[in-house]
Amino acid sequence: MTIDNNVLSILKAGTNTATSAEPQAGFGFQGEWPPAGPATLVIVGVTEKVGQRFAGKDAPKLPCAHITFRYRSLVDKSNPDSKEIEFDGRPFELLSDSQIASLPADPAWLRSIAQGDWGRFKQHLMAVTTLGKDDIKDVAATFAAVKDMISKKKVVVAANIQWKTRKDKEGKPSAFTDKTEYLVEAISD
Repeated sequence: MTIDNNVLSILKAGTNTATSAEPQAGFGFQGEWPPAGPATLVIVGVTEKVGQRFAGKDAPKLPCAHITFRYRSLVDKSNPDSKEIEFDGRPFELLSDSQIASLPADPAWLRSIAQGDWGRFKQHLMAVTTLGKDDIKDVAATFAAVKDMISKKKVVVAANIQWKTRKDKEGKPSAFTDKTEYLVEAISD
């Protein structure tokens, strides 16, 4: 399965960040999602394109590898309110190593979020391939293998779904909720 050449270039240029990233499997705005908590998901697809990532106040946006996994939740027979939902996961906006290094040190959260995206992406790759965190040396090749796997067979994963309500400037809950999926491991169908 091929990867867009521009995305491939960003993935290869992010190898150091991906290699040193700590996998994130932490136990919104993308439409209807399963409820927060553990979920069993089928990965039904993955898309990639060159996107734009916020790089700080008054700074131009940076080109990034914008990668989105698409899922179908499986019905939990023990929960009468459970239903099958197809949804796009939270997109990854992956910057190259040099782009991350060029982000301003203040505010520090810019770099932290950029590095965190790599950590969550690495966990996705680990969960689907069952590779260990030190086994992913070439993130682009691993991503290509994941895309190929998804295109050829049903890939079922255990996931943690998080819903986090943002706060407004006064610290009160806003109407905006971030939804994020953290893949834990592949499970047999």
